[in-house]
Amino acid sequence: MKKIVFFFMFFFISVALLSQNLAEDIQLAEQYYKSKEFDKAEVVYQKLYDQTAAKYYFNLIIDCLIEQKKFDEAEKNIKKQIKKNKNDLSFIVDLGYLYKQQGEEEKGEIQYKTAVENLTFSQEQTINLANAFIARRAYDYAAQVYINAQNATGKLYLRELAVIYSFQRKYPEMIEQYLALISVNTTNFEEVSTRLLYFIPTDVNDEFWVLLRTAIIKKIQQEPNKNAFSELLIRAYVQKNELNAALIQAKALDRKQNESGKRILNIAQIAMQNKQLDIAADAFKYVENKGNTFPFYFQSKFGLLNVLYTKVANQEITTREQIENLEKEYQQTISEIGNDNFSIQTMIDLAHLQAFYLNKPAEALKTLNQAVQSFGLTKQAIGECQIEIGDIMLFQGDIWQASLLYAQAEKANKDNETGDKALLRKAKLAFYAHDFRWAKAQLDALKAASSKLVANDALALSTLIEEASTEDSITKPLELFASAEMATFRKNNDSALFFLDSLITLFKDNPLVDDALLKKADIFQIQEKYTEALDCLKKITDTYSYDILADEALFRTAEIYDNNLNDKDKASDFYRKIITDHPDSIFASPARKRFRELRDGNNEKYLENRFDKPIN
Repeated sequence: MKKIVFFFMFFFISVALLSQNLAEDIQLAEQYYKSKEFDKAEVVYQKLYDQTAAKYYFNLIIDCLIEQKKFDEAEKNIKKQIKKNKNDLSFIVDLGYLYKQQGEEEKGEIQYKTAVENLTFSQEQTINLANAFIARRAYDYAAQVYINAQNATGKLYLRELAVIYSFQRKYPEMIEQYLALISVNTTNFEEVSTRLLYFIPTDVNDEFWVLLRTAIIKKIQQEPNKNAFSELLIRAYVQKNELNAALIQAKALDRKQNESGKRILNIAQIAMQNKQLDIAADAFKYVENKGNTFPFYFQSKFGLLNVLYTKVANQEITTREQIENLEKEYQQTISEIGNDNFSIQTMIDLAHLQAFYLNKPAEALKTLNQAVQSFGLTKQAIGECQIEIGDIMLFQGDIWQASLLYAQAEKANKDNETGDKALLRKAKLAFYAHDFRWAKAQLDALKAASSKLVANDALALSTLIEEASTEDSITKPLELFASAEMATFRKNNDSALFFLDSLITLFKDNPLVDDALLKKADIFQIQEKYTEALDCLKKITDTYSYDILADEALFRTAEIYDNNLNDKDKASDFYRKIITDHPDSIFASPARKRFRELRDGNNEKYLENRFDKPIN
């Protein structure tokens, strides 16, 4: 028994030592090869090949010999392997490769053709030979191996051919093979989807996109009963961010399969994330119209309300009548669903509309108090309500009551996002009250908040306070700016403009001047005074072109021309300027996207007319 135990201990120790030695030899050989010490690398690779008999190391030995111009020795080694391994056609490929490396193209081609002609079409030999050609970048021969094997045996090598065509950038052929995989078996859908959609983000000139879309549409028409192709087209449209086309196809598929609307809801949520609010509203409305017997009915109603609320916040819905109609929709939905954690944000949004857009603070407080008194609310839900009530108190000028409410919400939610939001509100309140030192201390603590939005807001305000602080402790410019921020929050825009103009006039060289100009542009946009807004933005780009706000001012200028003044030519000019002058800006990507949309507008309309219809 002891001898058996000793034997196994000796065996495992030997294996471990061998593995360690192999790893060291592999690392050493790679080091020699990378440093182009091919003579030394050859010796170590030969040792590795002797120990493992792995074809990979034999190929590297041949590569080392070629690099050393030892062609005769390489040829001798390869021919020896050919004679020894008659069924392994990969060595014939190596011989052909060797001849080609010596400039003997014709002799190399003869060997390649010989390898293909000797294929007996067993699966192992087929894959082995094709991989040998791939290793030597002879992709046409690798593809021919699989095609010949398919023709001879009937076994499909669609996946393998697709990979080879991707190496060659033969995208029509690659797409054809991948789509054929779905035709053969729809269980291949996820793999095919992942592989094909991978190419879309790097498709600069949309050449691949046009090929892919056309091929999928053709497949839908050829195989109308395979819904996987319709699903692939929807995913492709989403990946391309052509969400309107995606929604059209998703609706068609939803109706065809009598679905619950889940895929439509997914597109709605993506559209919301991409700020394509009209598309999101269309999608949510479609699901809502299915009725309350469907599983996503309430979710779609909440989603649609959120879209309309966002439109109010973005000044896309502005009339009192529209906002009052939205208020009624909120109240109807809440009445239908009831007060619980799922609808709490809906009640908070309703209260915000009532207080800040309809000037109904009493009704807003009633809505929130009703929410707080609801049975079963979590401390976070209660905290969110307290924060909104605090905002309304501040809106009405009751700073003390707002401070107490923020403190209560923070104390009850020390370790979550709601607590961070409450602390941010307290810091802003201190900023409004000109207690800049305390505000900055709290803001610095929030830079590591779990909520990215809270952390970013805290960082931005902390940076502003730091940059505006002077060594001689003159805080008047910062006080004026803080007072303007407070007035803006309370929607007292005339007072805000007064404070901002005072800052700009009295402290022309202060670093807050460009911030004040940007804040003025905000107010003028709200008031639909676009000429005045553009003047403020132009002053930033002309006088502070070196400053951090220059790229934002350019982007805002482009958006005003694009969305408010409908001057697409000027909008394009400013989007282009962001791309060329500020390529590293966070606004460069959306500017580039919108610039391309405007540049290719006519072509996009043509493509919409041709493709953006449901395909049956």
